[in-house]
Amino acid sequence: MAVRNMKTCVYVSDDGKSYLKRLDARYQAQDDGGSPAALLLGAEVATSTQLNTLPNVPRDLKPRHVILATSDGAYKSRMEVFTPEAYIALQPPTTITFYDGQGASHTGAIRGHEGEHSMHKTDIT
Repeated sequence: MAVRNMKTCVYVSDDGKSYLKRLDARYQAQDDGGSPAALLLGAEVATSTQLNTLPNVPRDLKPRHVILATSDGAYKSRMEVFTPEAYIALQPPTTITFYDGQGASHTGAIRGHEGEHSMHKTDIT
């Protein structure tokens, strides 16, 4: 199993609420190469104030993510996207480097999107 260096980042939900969520630093640091560079997944590392005040992502909230696949289709991955703006910006032919269970890196292109949704069941009155 590959060694991971986790960072606590700020996840912004579709309704604008901020939460804390952990992400591997290898994914968090990837940017678009522009000037100024924008983080591909929108995952800003939380400040000490945010660490002390923001809650973790609720268990019933399934974060938005993009679906990636290598050009030959041999490796696939789902990557959580931390802001609505980054989610909209991630369109084909954008590529993201992802890692398999043994730590080998693969470059995958965006193949699809899946929006954020709540798994919370509410009573109908």
